Amino acid sequence: MDVVIRDATVRDESQPVDIGIEGEYVESVRPDIAATAPVEIDAGGGLVLPSFVDAHSHLDKAFFTDLADPPTDGTLPELIELTGQIKRDLTVADVRERIERATRAAVANGTTKIRTHLDVGAVWEHRSLEAALDAKAELSDIADIQTVAMPLVLSGEPNGLTEADIDRLETALEMGVDAVGGEPNKEDTAELERTTIDAYFRLAQAYDAEIDLHADGLNSTTARTAEYIARKTIDEGMEGRVQVGHVSALSYYDEWHRRDVIDLFERAELDVVTTPKEDQIVADHDTTAVTELFDAGVTLSVGHNNIAGTISPFGSLDMLEPAWLLAHVVGMRTPADVGRLLDSVTHNPASALGLDAYGLAPGCKADLTVCVESDPMELLRTRRPRPVVLKDGVVVASSSTTTTVGSDREHEL
Repeated sequence: MDVVIRDATVRDESQPVDIGIEGEYVESVRPDIAATAPVEIDAGGGLVLPSFVDAHSHLDKAFFTDLADPPTDGTLPELIELTGQIKRDLTVADVRERIERATRAAVANGTTKIRTHLDVGAVWEHRSLEAALDAKAELSDIADIQTVAMPLVLSGEPNGLTEADIDRLETALEMGVDAVGGEPNKEDTAELERTTIDAYFRLAQAYDAEIDLHADGLNSTTARTAEYIARKTIDEGMEGRVQVGHVSALSYYDEWHRRDVIDLFERAELDVVTTPKEDQIVADHDTTAVTELFDAGVTLSVGHNNIAGTISPFGSLDMLEPAWLLAHVVGMRTPADVGRLLDSVTHNPASALGLDAYGLAPGCKADLTVCVESDPMELLRTRRPRPVVLKDGVVVASSSTTTTVGSDREHEL
């Protein structure tokens, strides 16, 4: 064996185990592995989890708060306009630096799998995609990055998907982007919205790509974008290859319609990602129907979304942070709830992103996060720095923190 992690707590195991790693894969998970290895890691009873997965992020807009004065009023139109002003001045190298900075911060917190949406709208064209594809290749030893091309519309410009947008999306697919993205809600009418969604499906099928759309982000009783996407997914035989983000409107439907739509999501194998940080800070954007989606068996993930951006100036690139926030927003407090929250930043997004050999069983990729806390609820409560992060069986990040309070230094916080 190349690596052995000793005295690890693993979810659903009643006693500590050792984890043996051979090359890039987990070879054994059992108590008291006798063999030694060149790299021995003492987990000290802490939880060891598969790497965290961020299924919805915007790395190309990371740390925009560095580049502008704080907004005067903080209204959404003002913030969108400010974002557009910042974009106009950034080069490929500028965007590349921010993507790398954000990725390294995410890895330090135990996230080695990231799907990022990238603006291929009229201002940036393919600048952010060029930067992301370069970063994806250069940082592949520490993180796996999936890319989504989406044409973003600026405040004050004509709404909707244009022929130029379609051309840029097609070029992005030829460059190797993983998924087609977009904001069909920006269309002026329901008919144009459906036409736009149909165009996304045609492009994805032509290039064998996945689809990942922002949908129904406003608190609306009449929004039906995600519903149409789910029906289109079934009609086109793309079950399991489509994800929708936000879906705030689902919480505003009447109970019976909401049940019907969630059942439709389940039949379409539609993956849903919620972003509680933005849902709470942006007006008229509430959290989707989390508990009902979980109960129905829909694959629900938590996304980090923006990182110190203009619209949301917060975010530590720790996936446990939005999971912790979601617990408070939805009222999730039991051990079973905590299990669901951990699944929403590990197994669920791994499934949504189609990650092969993900997990902690023998034969899975050795992409692992070692935590200080031994109890899942304590992990979500304290979110202490991750001592060790591994990707492909190699240590790619390590952290240590010592805290003392007063003269009696034997008590731990």
